[in-house]
Amino acid sequence: MAKPKPKRGAGGLWRPVALGGLPLAAAAYVGVDYLRHLSPVWHGRLRPALWAALALATAARAPFYRRWDAEVRAAPRFFAAIAFMLAALLCEAISVRFVSTVLGLQWHRSVPFS
Repeated sequence: MAKPKPKRGAGGLWRPVALGGLPLAAAAYVGVDYLRHLSPVWHGRLRPALWAALALATAARAPFYRRWDAEVRAAPRFFAAIAFMLAALLCEAISVRFVSTVLGLQWHRSVPFS
C-alpha cells in the first residue's frame, strides 16, 4: 500500500520555510530599496550586503535542488533561443542603420544649399 504524501500547505513539513525564506528575502529587499529615499548612505552600505547574503543563500541551496536534470535538458534550447534573439536584434540594428543612412542621404540631397 502506498504511503500518503505529506501536505505542502502552510502547516506540517513546510512550516519553517513559510516563516522565513522568500517572504523574508523579499521584505528585506523592499526595505533596503526604500532606504534609497530615507537614507542614501545606508542604502549604499546595505544593498551590497543584501546582495551578498542572497547570493550565499542561493549557493547554499543549489546542491539540494531536485530538478537539475530537467534544467540541464532545457539548457540547449534556452541558449538557442538567446542566440536567435541576439541574431534578430543584430539584423534589426543593421536594418535600422541602413535605412537611416539611405533616408539621411536622400534628405540631404533634397535640401537646397544656402
